[in-house]
Amino acid sequence: MKVLELEHKGLPYCFELYETTGEVCVLKNGKHTYTMTLTKKTKEWICNCPGSVYRGSCWHESVISFLLQQPVVSEPWAEWAEEASQMRMERR
Repeated sequence: MKVLELEHKGLPYCFELYETTGEVCVLKNGKHTYTMTLTKKTKEWICNCPGSVYRGSCWHESVISFLLQQPVVSEPWAEWAEEASQMRMERR
């Protein structure tokens, strides 16, 4: 799991990359708001935020390169979050 925290337009955002599922959860003000997934064919990150859905791009996608440069978090809570992400993906 990799985590990147930043501020955008005065709001705190947290990007969490779950490496086991290849999914990025975007938390805005501490609440799970958007999900980004990696496409299998083009290897591009697709976000489900309104900007990406209606305009085809969003600023969240530009953060991925910084998120990938972050060190891996190996704390117990990160392992639990990875397991929860896997369980969510299995339900879909």
